[in-house]
Amino acid sequence: MRKGKIVLFSLLTFFLFLFGFLLSRTSAEEMEKVGSKKIDKHKICRNVVNSANQEVMVPFKTKEEWCSFIKNPPSNVSLTTCQNCYWPPCGNRLICNPYNVGSCP
Repeated sequence: MRKGKIVLFSLLTFFLFLFGFLLSRTSAEEMEKVGSKKIDKHKICRNVVNSANQEVMVPFKTKEEWCSFIKNPPSNVSLTTCQNCYWPPCGNRLICNPYNVGSCP
């Protein structure tokens, strides 16, 4: 009898933890009014700039959602590829290289 209660308690604890974990996974990003944010999902990184005075929801739960947004952004949103920039030790200019450019089907 006691063994059954322990197994039941263990299973209940596991499923509660799993449920909480799944709820905490982000599937979209809410952009603030007039702002920018780097979003790097599904090996495709873009800087998303919202120039409107309203919030924008950026979906990225699946690659298809993220690519659909990239291909058809709202009129008040502009997108640029992400870049890593650095000053070389002996250089006199900033060097920037795009990363996670990725491609959408």
